[in-house]
Amino acid sequence: QGKDNVSAVAAEMFGSFRDHGEAGWNTWALYDTAVEIPDTFRIVRHRLMSGNVRLEFERRGGERIVFERWGLANVTLKKFSLAEWFEQTTGTALKRMSHAETEIRGHTGVRAAGEARGILERLRAWRDALRTLRPAVHYEAAAWQCPEANRIYIVQLWRNRLSQGLLEEVVARCACH
Repeated sequence: QGKDNVSAVAAEMFGSFRDHGEAGWNTWALYDTAVEIPDTFRIVRHRLMSGNVRLEFERRGGERIVFERWGLANVTLKKFSLAEWFEQTTGTALKRMSHAETEIRGHTGVRAAGEARGILERLRAWRDALRTLRPAVHYEAAAWQCPEANRIYIVQLWRNRLSQGLLEEVVARCACH
């Protein structure tokens, strides 16, 4: 009987494994962190360090999503507000950047938005978008502190004009705590 029980448990467990996302979204999970990204994006870079996980995704046309999780939020935010820390950490070269402190996923957060700055940034966006003719010149980001997990999460998006609302969808699909 023990052998049959093991077989049933194994069949149930292995039957639940998925190597592809569902409904157009892929789940990326590591070190107690999970985020869903549209399946049209491919991972291009990653960084795994003590206290920091960074995943970078791109899709045709130059659109990019960067997801970051930072640990020890209580220590990180002793000297800076979340907005100040966010501005220093992201280091984006943008013009007409607007920041607003807000609530994100029930936590203290900050949102940012802007457009690519300068001729070189715009030329790069157009080069990456040659096939689609929709350059990813719009920047949006959201960062929030989760006290329950003692972490800070950042989602950055460089998008074209047709991908409006994508940032909110990705943020809603981040496992926070």
